[in-house]
Amino acid sequence: MRPANRTENFAFFHKSTLFVGLNLVGGRVHSAGEWKDRLSWEVQWAKSLILQYTQANAVVIMGHANPTGDHAQFFGPLKQFIRNVLQNSIPILYMNGDAHVWDVTKNFYDQSNFLRIQLTGGTTEPPLKMMVNASSLNNVVGKTFTSLCCSI
Repeated sequence: MRPANRTENFAFFHKSTLFVGLNLVGGRVHSAGEWKDRLSWEVQWAKSLILQYTQANAVVIMGHANPTGDHAQFFGPLKQFIRNVLQNSIPILYMNGDAHVWDVTKNFYDQSNFLRIQLTGGTTEPPLKMMVNASSLNNVVGKTFTSLCCSI
């Protein structure tokens, strides 16, 4: 699905996993007002999708941005949502590529079920294959997301 007012974003549900692709970019902030509006809208949309797909046993959020203070309008409310509403009950993976070096951050934003994987960039790396084991018995990040190329 694509929201009519933000067609660059998308979401789909597959095998007990909710996938959300967002226009989260890095680089220079060209318009503080536009960034604030876009990031606020995107976090609200992501949260509403997670609440809508109650049958989801895992969530994968894809964006390009390596989170910085410029992205606080998105990641601050998402962190509070994961902690206060979801109570860290659903494994959530944020995948980004902005810094273009492999990095894994467990307990992302101090949330036990929030994992961040930063992908390498360029054209020389082989494709990354991520596997999601969205069994309701595996509600722990380390048992839910695995990669065939690199350690998590």
